[in-house]
Amino acid sequence: MTQSQFRNLVLVTFALCWTSALVDFLFPSLLTDELLRAKNSLNQQWTGTSAVAFMLLSLTSTVLMTAAMYGLWSFKTWGPKLALFATVLPLLVVMQYGGLVQSGVAYSLHAASWLTWGASLLIPFLSPYSTWFKTAQPTPAIAA
Repeated sequence: MTQSQFRNLVLVTFALCWTSALVDFLFPSLLTDELLRAKNSLNQQWTGTSAVAFMLLSLTSTVLMTAAMYGLWSFKTWGPKLALFATVLPLLVVMQYGGLVQSGVAYSLHAASWLTWGASLLIPFLSPYSTWFKTAQPTPAIAA
């Protein structure tokens, strides 16, 4: 795998993740009326303090995941570690969420994003590729 291919993998992951998150919002007809009612019923459980806490955790997770993807894409030394941390935090958020209603399209895109994210998360820890994320050597000064 080349650095360019790895960057493309991270970009595909980013695109799949956001597409899966937005597809049911942009195309509500993908869900039947019964499923839309169930989804609205589930969303009503979040009121007051619990809704604010959930939104803050979700926003924090989104910012961390976006920063982690940038760190991986740009081969920053902190990228792999932040990516690992940013993977665990959303799991804690999702456990608090409870039920989830998604269309088949959204679920398929989400599953594909899990697969590509798993590869994006693993590759920086593999021996031949971990050197991409090491601290760059300082450039020697040019004598005048």
